[in-house]
Amino acid sequence: MATVKIKILEPAATHNHLPALTAALNRRFEDTKRKNPLGFLDQFEEQLETHFIEATHELGGRYVGLAEGEHVFSFTSEVSRVGHQAVA
Repeated sequence: MATVKIKILEPAATHNHLPALTAALNRRFEDTKRKNPLGFLDQFEEQLETHFIEATHELGGRYVGLAEGEHVFSFTSEVSRVGHQAVA
């Protein structure tokens, strides 16, 4: 089993978002395993950043990137509204 270090920038958001993020990534892992039983580990690792971006976006957050060996996420309301602002 692979281990991934995750950091959520807002400590208060960790309690709410970490279980949901973990569940979303586990669903993607199982889907990859079902579709590619022989090469799922390599495929999932190759697409890991895409999985992070998509899962975080679904939860209203943003994948910041890799920093000091940790994958960093943000769930501030400002980040959640990016791209969803009305044009006057």
